[in-house]
Amino acid sequence: MNIYLKYMWEALTHPKMSFNYASWYLFSKTRLIDFVASLTNSDRSLINSYLSQIVSSKFESDIRQILEKKSSFGWLTFHHGRLLYLLTRFVSPSTIVETGVFSGISSAYILRALRDNSRGTLYSIDLPDPWLEKHGLSVGFVVPLELKNRWKLILGRSSKMLRPLLSSLGEIDLFFHDSEHNYENMMFEFKCAWPHIRQHGILLADDIEKNSSFRDFCKELNLTAFEIKNAVSRYAAVIKT
Repeated sequence: MNIYLKYMWEALTHPKMSFNYASWYLFSKTRLIDFVASLTNSDRSLINSYLSQIVSSKFESDIRQILEKKSSFGWLTFHHGRLLYLLTRFVSPSTIVETGVFSGISSAYILRALRDNSRGTLYSIDLPDPWLEKHGLSVGFVVPLELKNRWKLILGRSSKMLRPLLSSLGEIDLFFHDSEHNYENMMFEFKCAWPHIRQHGILLADDIEKNSSFRDFCKELNLTAFEIKNAVSRYAAVIKT
């Protein structure tokens, strides 16, 4: 089906979700491109080209089909997936660590970017989720099989698993926090990950509006943060100089 006809059909069948999707894409596309350009010093036209490709890709269409009957996951998760895809493409990391997986949408976009870069491994930490298990699903269930060769999933709490993982890796290129959003856990992850991030590497966090941990972390180390807000949460990143 033509991509525009497809979106028209989705708008008719899911009007509320489609309105949220269209509103975010139309009004935040420029902010997303600016955010990635500021972090990676990349050409905006090339960022826009990559964004257009992923939005219309079979990869994203396949994930949408998996989730289409699971409305509790929402459409807004695609937006941060695209952000992670773009950052991964332009940072071209060898090693990424993320905390928090759940359905695996973020992981899938990162892994797709690693495949498109032809390099890199993603290490993900998350707890087994009772809600997913209740519905016969496992952590990261949307991650396509063909992308899992670059994925190392570690089940457990980041408070126990993150430090040993980082010690074994030594140096990483990008750290992404999206696990428990309480002050203690967020501050622990930021302080634990920061010494292992290479020069010019990136620390990225979701839901920084939940508490002051990210702001306090940046203030303590005198770091300059870049922020972007979507319809439901706020992301922020710092570059290690």
